[in-house]
Amino acid sequence: MAMANLWFILSLGVGLGMLHAIDSDHLLTLANFNPGQSSLQQRIGFCGRWAIGHGAAIVIIGLAVLIFKLAIPFTLAAVAEHVVGFILIVLGTLALFHSAQVLVAIRQGHGAVTNIAVQSSLAGWRQHRIIGIGFLHGTSGSAAVLALLPITQLPTPWLGMAYLVCFSLGVLLAMMLFGGVVGSVFQRLGQRYIKFLVVLRVVIALPAIVIGCLMIVPGI
Repeated sequence: MAMANLWFILSLGVGLGMLHAIDSDHLLTLANFNPGQSSLQQRIGFCGRWAIGHGAAIVIIGLAVLIFKLAIPFTLAAVAEHVVGFILIVLGTLALFHSAQVLVAIRQGHGAVTNIAVQSSLAGWRQHRIIGIGFLHGTSGSAAVLALLPITQLPTPWLGMAYLVCFSLGVLLAMMLFGGVVGSVFQRLGQRYIKFLVVLRVVIALPAIVIGCLMIVPGI
């Protein structure tokens, strides 16, 4: 294969990975699962951990399909999608509950309301837990990702694996960028416009619950 074609395929993997990263269920999960850290670097790292879990699932399943010639795990992907839907519902519900707590704190005139506003409803979770959620997302989307491999007309399974690694790298880049943007917005709003931040969190939480329900029971 000519080097130009090789670089095109690998670049295509990165580009499609970045596009895949902005799926609504991905963004809503991370937007509602805010780590509640004041450091922008920590927020970026949080989204990076999710992307690492997502990429691990894609690469592992891709290895089974491309190298060991196993069938694309549509059933596994369907089960993982249901679990992701449940997680979205839980995250959205907890975000709504937390927003209500912030409103109560505002009305009671708590001096520490700014700190309450920027904390996640799941701030007690260890950050490495998000890797597992990313792995579930990667598993749920693995069938669609692997089904796209034929469009690249890859001559060897190892080139297919390289494509999937580049795809995962694209997801990582996009999600770290997303983490930086969302982290900056949440931090600034938490410092100056607490009520608007509460409204924003409600606006983010409601679609998460709706999409989670649709993932569990399609067509409702």
